Amino acid sequence: MRVLIILAVLISSFLSGKSVPDESALTGRWGYVANELVFMKEQGQAADKAEVDRLLKAMGASSTNLVLSFSEGHKCRLKLGEKSVDLSWTIDRDAKEFKTKFGVFTFTGKIVRDGDNIVLVYSRKDLFMIMSYLCNQEGRKQMDPLGKQLDSCKGQTIAMIFKKL
Repeated sequence: MRVLIILAVLISSFLSGKSVPDESALTGRWGYVANELVFMKEQGQAADKAEVDRLLKAMGASSTNLVLSFSEGHKCRLKLGEKSVDLSWTIDRDAKEFKTKFGVFTFTGKIVRDGDNIVLVYSRKDLFMIMSYLCNQEGRKQMDPLGKQLDSCKGQTIAMIFKKL
């Protein structure tokens, strides 16, 4: 029970003061611009931010290479390099949850608007599953070192920040 209370406090503090974007605000192309380290369960030793940035860049994360494209009808395409996945999505505005479906897989994360940007947070497990599909062979080699960085604290993950292109 204690972990659930901590989880709610940490997520709510990260999301506080930020609104949930509606479909019309999301429509268009969004390029990755930065990331933040987020504690989903417990706080502890944060990963080395510079190393996380380096590993994400080696995986192909850049504003022109990691792109979210939202279209009407709750459709989205997530593209990393030459690979992409087509997703359907829903938002639970009260919980600030962003649920995406890819084939038989469903991923639930958090989405908020932060100024002109959107911030998308998935658990490490879901983020790595998505990235393992999208990354090329060289990019997948960076996943183990990135995982070791995030393992410095249980529940640590990455909030991906996107800016409208």
